[in-house]
Amino acid sequence: MDGQPVAGKMTAHPPLPSRSGLRHVLWTALLLTPMPWASGHNLSADAEIAHLIKFLEQCGCQFNRNGSLHSDREAAAHLREKWDYLSRKGQALAADQFIADVASKSSFSGKPYLVQCKGVQPVESGKWLTEELQRYRQRTATVSDPASRKKP
Repeated sequence: MDGQPVAGKMTAHPPLPSRSGLRHVLWTALLLTPMPWASGHNLSADAEIAHLIKFLEQCGCQFNRNGSLHSDREAAAHLREKWDYLSRKGQALAADQFIADVASKSSFSGKPYLVQCKGVQPVESGKWLTEELQRYRQRTATVSDPASRKKP
């Protein structure tokens, strides 16, 4: 133990585990590490959902949920909470399914969520998020497909 005498000496550090002990620790850590591909999670769907939540968080609009107005940050936190809850239950969602099942309506009342941006009529969040998802997919398809890039 640190700072305790061992055979008349003070040790600066606890002894290191043996090589086999270290190997055991590393294998245990590896086996306990969550592996998205093993749980059925789709990494690209997770990236799309994360983008949609970030987009909402930074939009500067208000979110009408069950007749109460919430800031963009509050709305994003609410959707992130719902997504985290479903993920913990092992439910992997595609982004379109996330919009339809999680981000479009209240699971409590069934009322549609509305996005209210300044100077624009309120729009149902499902439509608003679906439009952003389409834009995001177009941008990422262009970035990831070299053949789609314009040549000089």
